Formats: sequence, C-alpha cells, structure tokens
Amino acid sequence: MAIQFGNTGNNDFVVKDASGFDEFRGLEGDDTYNVSPTLTEQLKIVDNDGVNTVVLGEAEIASSLFFDGGVRLTYASGGELTVLGDMSKYNFVFGGQNDPFDPAAGGASKTFAETVTAFGLDPDALGATPEAGGAGTINPDGTVEGVEPEPQAGTLAIADVTVNEDAGTATFTVTLGGDAPAAGESVTVDFATADGTAVDGTDYTAATGTLTFGEGEC
Repeated sequence: MAIQFGNTGNNDFVVKDASGFDEFRGLEGDDTYNVSPTLTEQLKIVDNDGVNTVVLGEAEIASSLFFDGGVRLTYASGGELTVLGDMSKYNFVFGGQNDPFDPAAGGASKTFAETVTAFGLDPDALGATPEAGGAGTINPDGTVEGVEPEPQAGTLAIADVTVNEDAGTATFTVTLGGDAPAAGESVTVDFATADGTAVDGTDYTAATGTLTFGEGEC
C-alpha cells in the first residue's frame, strides 16, 4: 500500500485515481481532501488531527456505510472511498470543486453527524458496527438526491422565569426543537408544576396540562 503523508502544517490533498497512492494521511494541521467524484479505485483517508475537510463534489453514490469511527462510500463509477479517524474533526463538503484554489467554495459544509443524517441514518444510533445508509447523488445544497433524512428527535426548551409571588401569573415559553410536525401531525407534551424553593398552596397554585405543537410549529 502506498501512503501519501502530509507535512505537519496544513495540507491540500487531491484524492483521485492513478495518483500512485492508496491512502492519504494528514499529520498535525488542518487538511483538505479534494476527492474525485468519479472514483474507480479503492482509496482511503485517515486523519485524527486538526480540522479536516473532505470535499465530495457532486458524486453519485451507489451505497454507503457509516459507523462511529468512519464512513465508506461506494461510487456509481466503481470506486470506493473510506474515511477513518476521529470523526468529530471532519467536515464533509457536498458540492464545491469549482475553484481549484478553494475546492470547498460553493458547497455545503456538513459535520459528520449532519452527513450521516443526509444519508438517512440517525447519528446518535451509530456504534462500532457499520450501518447501511442511503444512496444517490450528492447535491451542493447539502442533501443526497433520493434520500429522506432521518427525522431528528424533538427536544423541549423552557425559558427561565423569575416573578414575585404577588405579581400574578407567570408565563413560561416552551420551544420545540428538532423537526417540526409534518402536515396532519402534532406533538403533545404533558406538564406539571413541582415544588422547589416555592411551595404549592403557599407561594403558588399548582398547574397541570398538555401542550400541543401543530404542523410547522417549533
């Protein structure tokens, strides 16, 4: 196996067929890997240091595999790209490759988790065993054509409120995070007050109920 090593600074790698290298490996810097969108060979990127950018272009992906330490993309052109390392240090650019001096320009930069989502998987569910993701053409808007992204789990945020107990009603603002409910769907959340520094019946009046978020509300 022939490995192209970078230097200890920032490196710009061109990951393509017939380069004479099977693996591309950065060292300590922030490295950019500009990958041919029509690979026919099996190539690998390994990097655990710096902030690394893998520019994918508008490649047509025949299949994908993800685990918590890497990704393998099989190209419709017959090649295969494996990216390994600390995935928190990687960004993947969908599109780009129009400016040879700045291959990431014009593309959509995605974290590893966002890339996993774009290929139809839940990044929080990844482990050591590779999971099959979707296939399709990588678009410069950050999507994969023909793949429905995994819906993101909803989260609730409740704004803090400070109020004098004699002031009357306290209003809490509750915000739904993640994907908003789709057409014809809703999200319901039950709530109830509980004693803390204030005591029910002495400092406040207990309340319970249900919040409903409708279509498009978040």
